[in-house]
Amino acid sequence: MKVAILLGIAYVLSATYAQDSTFEIICNSNPLMTKQVDNLHKKVDTVSQTVNNMKGQVDQVQLLLENQTKDLMVDKLAKTKKVEELHKDVDSVAKTVNTVKGQVDQVQLMLEKQVTDLKLEVDKLAKMLEKVIENKATIWRPLKTGTYAFLGEPRTWYEAREKCKEIGGYLVEINSQEEQDLVVKETSQALGWDELKLTVWLGLNDIKTEGKWVWDHSQKRVNDGYTNWHDGEPNNSGNEDCAHTGWKWNIWNDIPCDYKKKLGKHWTPSTVCERDG
Repeated sequence: MKVAILLGIAYVLSATYAQDSTFEIICNSNPLMTKQVDNLHKKVDTVSQTVNNMKGQVDQVQLLLENQTKDLMVDKLAKTKKVEELHKDVDSVAKTVNTVKGQVDQVQLMLEKQVTDLKLEVDKLAKMLEKVIENKATIWRPLKTGTYAFLGEPRTWYEAREKCKEIGGYLVEINSQEEQDLVVKETSQALGWDELKLTVWLGLNDIKTEGKWVWDHSQKRVNDGYTNWHDGEPNNSGNEDCAHTGWKWNIWNDIPCDYKKKLGKHWTPSTVCERDG
């Protein structure tokens, strides 16, 4: 606003001075006015110079502002572009994560189904195996030393004794090395009890009197006939009142009468019955 006013004054003064000849004549005839006019000329020149200087400064400021505005616009565009690129990257990563998550969920569902199917299949096969073993074993088998039934299922000594009674027999009584070898060979090789980790309950026990081992059916004392104890057995380590044997040792050992483990997990006794005639 100041610049505009000064420019206006300078213009008026110069125009008036240049165009009014009468004024010039008067000034020339009057020295005092001439001096005043000179002073006005100087003021006009000073004002004009000031106006020009300010105009130059205004132009410089305007140019600076324009350059700064351009720089800001360029920077804004660059940042906007970078933000857009970041948004695209985020969207891409989110899509990838969702895709992978979907694939993981599918794989998890598939694996869970496979595990469930496998469990059902294992249970089915286990039942079939028990049934096959049981059905095959319940057939009385005549061997050189007697007639036997091989019942391939884990049982306690008491359960085995009752099972033998149900089918008309009794827990096997080993009276010779030949009979020992035949029974062990039949269970381990013919029936595969070794693969199932099955041993054989014997009718031998000292349930009534500790240290007096007798055969459950015949009530004969074992010391009166054939014996096949492992070295250091029987030792009654932990209330062991019943005897068993198996292919791995082919000797006798005493264990608790209520001992029974899951099929195929641990060595556990099963049932061999014997019958007369």
